[in-house]
Amino acid sequence: MPASVLVEPQEVADRLSELGLTEEVLRNAIITGDMARAACTDNDPPLFRGVTFWGRTTRALRELLAPLGWAKDDTAGFATVRNNERGIAIVVVSGDMGTGSADATVTPKSKFRKGTITIAAVDNNAAQLDLFDMVNETPSSVSDDGRMSEWAKRIPLAPIPYGRAGGSSTPPPVAGEELDVPVARKPPEEK
Repeated sequence: MPASVLVEPQEVADRLSELGLTEEVLRNAIITGDMARAACTDNDPPLFRGVTFWGRTTRALRELLAPLGWAKDDTAGFATVRNNERGIAIVVVSGDMGTGSADATVTPKSKFRKGTITIAAVDNNAAQLDLFDMVNETPSSVSDDGRMSEWAKRIPLAPIPYGRAGGSSTPPPVAGEELDVPVARKPPEEK
């Protein structure tokens, strides 16, 4: 069964409010992570861009949500920001090309295989919400390949261009990828 996709601005704002969130906080956290990633250079190790984006986005979420009653939680090395009053937590993960699509027939997955702690958290969420007849409120499945793959409700945010801080509109290069850098002579100075 396809996920329910919330796209109408008021519907999105209402649902995020129910979760103790705003689109502005989520977007600002993502932009913060992207700015940190954009500051990386070719001299950084190949995986550093992704780790930097993840770490700075997680940190920004924690800092932006702390005044709203959220707290960091690193139990078992699993970095989340948690709202104990609401009984929910957020973890930053990379998604595949379907992430952000408002098309209800698209089923986004996490980009990479998830470990046992993440899978246990997803299963725990589903079990807890099932007890309260709220099973349709949560990601509910991890596929055989270990990627989060089923969603009861999705809230795609408007796209945020890569490198917003640096003005680039293309994703950062992948290690080993050839780059085409145009080089031209500077025109002679006029006297």
